[in-house]
Amino acid sequence: MKALPKIKHFFLLSLLILSLGSCTNEPAERTESTIGYQNELFKLMLNTTSQNGDPMKEQICIDFVYPFQLLVYNTNRDPVQNLTMTDDSTLFQTLMNLPLNHSISISYPIETTDSNGNIISINNDDELLISLRSCSEESVISYVSGQFCTPLNCVTKVPYLPENADNEYAGAIFYANPDNTITLRHLGNNYLGTWTVMIINQKSYININFAGINPIATYWNKSYHYLGIVGPYRKLSYSGGSRYFLQVCNEILPYQVGDFGPSGGIIAYDKGSYSDGWRYMEVAPNDLPANEWGCVTSNLMNAQFDGVGSGYQNSVAIANFHQSLNQYATNPAICSALNNGTVAAFSGLTHDFGDQRDWCLPSHDELKLIHDNLHVNGEGGFTAIPIGVQPTRERLRQNALILVPGRPFYFLKIQPMLAHVWCVIFNDREKITPPIPMI
Repeated sequence: MKALPKIKHFFLLSLLILSLGSCTNEPAERTESTIGYQNELFKLMLNTTSQNGDPMKEQICIDFVYPFQLLVYNTNRDPVQNLTMTDDSTLFQTLMNLPLNHSISISYPIETTDSNGNIISINNDDELLISLRSCSEESVISYVSGQFCTPLNCVTKVPYLPENADNEYAGAIFYANPDNTITLRHLGNNYLGTWTVMIINQKSYININFAGINPIATYWNKSYHYLGIVGPYRKLSYSGGSRYFLQVCNEILPYQVGDFGPSGGIIAYDKGSYSDGWRYMEVAPNDLPANEWGCVTSNLMNAQFDGVGSGYQNSVAIANFHQSLNQYATNPAICSALNNGTVAAFSGLTHDFGDQRDWCLPSHDELKLIHDNLHVNGEGGFTAIPIGVQPTRERLRQNALILVPGRPFYFLKIQPMLAHVWCVIFNDREKITPPIPMI
């Protein structure tokens, strides 16, 4: 009878050994909840551990705390592997190499750290999905905001793109500020508004909103899908098409009048400081083929700005007007039998020289600066009109050219009186003529 306690102790010890052994040797159970390739959580885990250099996909605001266990399941959701994740690289490679018909599950709880170093306990797939989704949106919003926000000493410019059907506001200047206010400067006027980055259906959008009821608000107030950097431009799309933005920054090196400038042209004017996207006015050093001003019967109010810095806006207005005519380039007779279909402003805006594509006709005051600062000093290589030769209507039609060294004698500008022009003549006797009739 005294032997019974020994048997009992042996029996209890055996049960304990059996119990301990079952924890390590029992196979994992089948599960109905796994994470596959098409699962949002799977994609977010890839983005969190990826190091492919794409800020639109990488998430930098959360990190996994290692190690933790990952179970792999086959098509029937039977467990086939139990893997230990030791770092981001191991987890990323495991996910990338997972067969298409397999899936995974995570052995919870696990821990993550946020961008402030705080430890967060995650207990299930739903909690992890919420955490990674929030991080993904935060990362993308931060990245897109940094892309669209105008850096210090820079401006965001609307470029003229001939392949873009909508160039109405080409030449306008944006200042997208870090406090999410935005200023648009166009034709000498400032317009105030706000900009905000949002995530909708896992896509990034930039909402632009200008105050008031006016053409600026009607044109710009939209939520744009941000498509990233395409060539030198930031590209945004909406239901009606696409819009492009170009960031232009201050050139640090100083230049003198007569030097070759940052865009490869000859410096004709230095306004002394950087503002509105420029400091130096340059004259292209290469000749272009002869072009007419354009339709001889046109009267464009938005192409009559005289001031320094307004030549680009004048050129955009001229180019846009002729683009709006029905096939003017191939059918100039829709305007006048006197025209040949060429447009000097369009040729300048689309002329590729160096890294720049925004050359333009100079305004009245800009041309006078070119005369005073370059031509009078024998710089720039401009051809003078012989003394005694006066401008005629035919000569004006033939010489309404882009101003480049060795080319035009005149700068032409349509005035309110229909089909008249002013011209500045480059010769030894600088002369500004009265308006001359074109027809």
